[in-house]
Amino acid sequence: MIAHYIDSVLLADTDYVFDLHSGGSSLLYVPSTEIKRAQNDATTAKMIEISRLFGAPISVVGITDIPDNLAVAARKRGLIHVGTELGGAGMVLPAALAIVEAGLRRVLAHIGVIPATPGLGTPTASRMMEVGGPEYYVYAPDDGVFEPLVDLRQRSKQGSPPAPSISPRIRGANP
Repeated sequence: MIAHYIDSVLLADTDYVFDLHSGGSSLLYVPSTEIKRAQNDATTAKMIEISRLFGAPISVVGITDIPDNLAVAARKRGLIHVGTELGGAGMVLPAALAIVEAGLRRVLAHIGVIPATPGLGTPTASRMMEVGGPEYYVYAPDDGVFEPLVDLRQRSKQGSPPAPSISPRIRGANP
């Protein structure tokens, strides 16, 4: 009933959807914006513009959809949809809150919802990345303890397969 109300009432009377997340307790993200390619290039371009204006360190453009979520509902209606991931591990850090507050104020002023706020400055350049499909994700196939070997913000070399130095090690009952 809630999803139906959101789709048939709230989304029917809007042009923009901002979907703010913080990674939950089981995930950890570098603060980022996320968009899904729209059915037309002009809408995708507007979402990329808003992602850059938001100013998160990373902006992800995806072409895959999880069935029946808010991004898909917005896409079906041709709406501008920008999601975020702003942390994780069950917490939001002050730096992520500063990104979302300044970014959302810049975006809302840009689309004419609120007056521009002096002092927010220009957005930080966002690293644009694309997720082309399920093969872009890596999951741990076994139970165990996760040991991060590198910081999420570190870059790997383009074209390199994941190596032990940049992949998580899993230790558990099923090595």
